[in-house]
Amino acid sequence: MEERSRMERGDYPSTETPPGAEQVPADPPDQRHTTGHTDQSAQPGQAGASSESVRGMGDEAQQQASTMADRAGEAAQDAQHRVSEAVDEASSKAQEMEATGREKAAEGAERAASMLRERSDGGAVGAATDRAAEGMEKTARYLREHDTSDLLGEIEDYVRQHPVQGIAGAVAAGFVVGRILK
Repeated sequence: MEERSRMERGDYPSTETPPGAEQVPADPPDQRHTTGHTDQSAQPGQAGASSESVRGMGDEAQQQASTMADRAGEAAQDAQHRVSEAVDEASSKAQEMEATGREKAAEGAERAASMLRERSDGGAVGAATDRAAEGMEKTARYLREHDTSDLLGEIEDYVRQHPVQGIAGAVAAGFVVGRILK
């Protein structure tokens, strides 16, 4: 029992082995156990070289990250430039189409006016036909001189002020366009 209490307290001198404990032979000071890993702290000067190596790797990683960030920024600018060019191109095409549409409408109004003048036979019906032809010619000039936003703004104002005439005008315009397209 005394042995047991000495073991629990650790009262044995470092050279004395307690009874029942294994005795492991000590390695000579010039031999080391190797486990496949090298003990870098055991060699003087190697700890400094290791920290320089880690620092160098950190600098290299930081440089690569900076290069990647620069490339990403350049790619983003390139994409933004391409999108801007595409928007500009689409906008110019839409403006061209709008201008072409207005020109075609003006030509249609002029053709309708010309057809009315050809069919005019004089008299009261002829006078009404001439006035309608003049109105179509004015419309053709207006379409050539103004853009679509001006046209839509004036149509909206007119329809607000004169709703019945606006509806009648829409019906008449639909009839004329239908006749022209046949």
